Amino acid sequence: MKLVAAADLAIDKVRKFCETYQVPRSYGTMDELLAREEPQVVTFIAPPNLRRPFVQQIAHKESVRAILIEKPMEIDLADAEAMVQTCRDRGVLLVISHQSRFMTEFLEARAWVEQGRIGQLECLRATSKGNLTAQGTHMIDLLQFYLNDREPLWVMGQIDGGIETGLHRAAVSAAATISYDDHLHAYLEAGLRSPHHHPDPKQFWLNCRLEVHGQEGALYVDWGCGLRALLSDGSRIVKARSDLPRRDEHLDLVSEIADVLDGKTSSHRCSAENGLRAHRILSSIYRSAHDRRAVGCTEPGLSVALKEITTAVGAVSLATSA
Repeated sequence: MKLVAAADLAIDKVRKFCETYQVPRSYGTMDELLAREEPQVVTFIAPPNLRRPFVQQIAHKESVRAILIEKPMEIDLADAEAMVQTCRDRGVLLVISHQSRFMTEFLEARAWVEQGRIGQLECLRATSKGNLTAQGTHMIDLLQFYLNDREPLWVMGQIDGGIETGLHRAAVSAAATISYDDHLHAYLEAGLRSPHHHPDPKQFWLNCRLEVHGQEGALYVDWGCGLRALLSDGSRIVKARSDLPRRDEHLDLVSEIADVLDGKTSSHRCSAENGLRAHRILSSIYRSAHDRRAVGCTEPGLSVALKEITTAVGAVSLATSA
């Protein structure tokens, strides 16, 4: 793939970007870029609440074969579903930047699970200091990745501390139980009340951990650091990130887009369909907190605007905290 053009409303910034990375052409709007170029792959970077109309516009450009967007897909589940449907109807590959599926430490631990080295799975736990839409979406997606993108049976969630505003509107803290069957649950903690795992107390964004517990051992995988394995025979294995195969997760994510377009593989591991499952779980956490009950991820009503739910839940949470 060759980068041929870029667009941004901040024209001085996009010109500097193009000069730095030797991109031939720059534009002040996406409309101008789409009118003058014939792109096959478009990366669209914008706040989540703005994505749907622009992604749909890009998908209707005849030359476009794939679109890459950031996470979360959207704030509102209905908007996320509309984007996916448009791209499906247009035959356009929509990919979500859940790049942790390509990170070397998470791939190594997943290989252990697939090889049966920790026995039959009993439970998983994911934690992040970033809130549900900032980092929680990554951790939900990782849980799904380790469970081969299974559809959960139900989700039971709770939040605390009101709502953070800004690009990643979400509860300050959230916790959830995600049930896959009677014998396998996953547990999620996202936000300021989640535990601090990173050895550097000043680190915030690297405070993401995935735990995988089996009948014969457990894996502890820390974002950007490596993994630990504690096995039932008493052995303890520690692998720093530097001990694992070197990978560039962002480059690998883009390379897999090319592989799909070239017919070398049938699907992308960060497909919109997989991203949509993560988004349904995220929406179910809020619906559960709002309704005070366990929620099925496919039941009607999840497409209620997330901003409405978070506003209502935030009011309850703040009143309770006071």
